[in-house]
Amino acid sequence: MAVTDYQLHAYVDGQLPPLERDRVTCAVVDSEELAARVSAVHELKQLLRFVYGPDLVSMTEGPG
Repeated sequence: MAVTDYQLHAYVDGQLPPLERDRVTCAVVDSEELAARVSAVHELKQLLRFVYGPDLVSMTEGPG
């Protein structure tokens, strides 16, 4: 399964519907490259929280 950047960020943010989340999870488990991308997005999110605070990051996640 090809995972777009949009899907990857939504996955990290917990914003994917359950079926799509499960598909992305399987893709991440099967791909070291994709797992590294997920890790990088997590690190970026942590950095944004450190620099700008949790309020800014949560505003970018949208409703939910």
